[in-house]
Amino acid sequence: IKCREALLAFGREHQEAEWLTLPEVKCKVNDFKGWAKLYAQELSTGRMRRYLSEISDKAWDVAVSLQHDYNATEWDAEMLLDATAHVLQMYSTAIVKVKRKPPRRCPKCSSYRLVTDGDITEQDGEQGWLEAEVCSACGYRGPESFEPWEKREDDQEDL
Repeated sequence: IKCREALLAFGREHQEAEWLTLPEVKCKVNDFKGWAKLYAQELSTGRMRRYLSEISDKAWDVAVSLQHDYNATEWDAEMLLDATAHVLQMYSTAIVKVKRKPPRRCPKCSSYRLVTDGDITEQDGEQGWLEAEVCSACGYRGPESFEPWEKREDDQEDL
C-alpha cells in the first residue's frame, strides 16, 4: 500500500510542472498510469520513453495486485519496493535532464571535454581574470574574456 501511495504522490507532485504540456483532457488526479505516460512523453523520446512508460505501468500493476494478494511474501514486497524506487529514480533523472542545460560541446570536434582555463593577468593597466574555454580533445581555444578585479569586487558587494 505504501508503494502504491508513493507512486500516486509522485503522479500528483508534477501535474503542474513547467516542463509538462497538458493535453486538452487532463487525467484524473490519482490516475498514476495516465500521468506517468504524460510525463514519459514530455521527458524522453524513443526507447527511453517506452521504457519509462512500461516500468511505471508494471510497478503500478504489481503494487495494486500485491495489495490484495493474501499469499504475498516479504520477498514479493521487497521486489515491489525495488521496482517503486527504480521508477521514482528513473523519472527523477529524466526530470533533472530536462531541467538542466545540455552539456557544452566543442564547436570544432563536438567533444564534451570542454574546460574553462583561466589565469590572473593585466590588461590596459588593470589586474583581473582572463579565461577561455579549451577543448582537452582537440586543443580548440575559444574567445578570451577578461574581467577586472574592480568589477568583481563590485559584484561581491552587491551580493
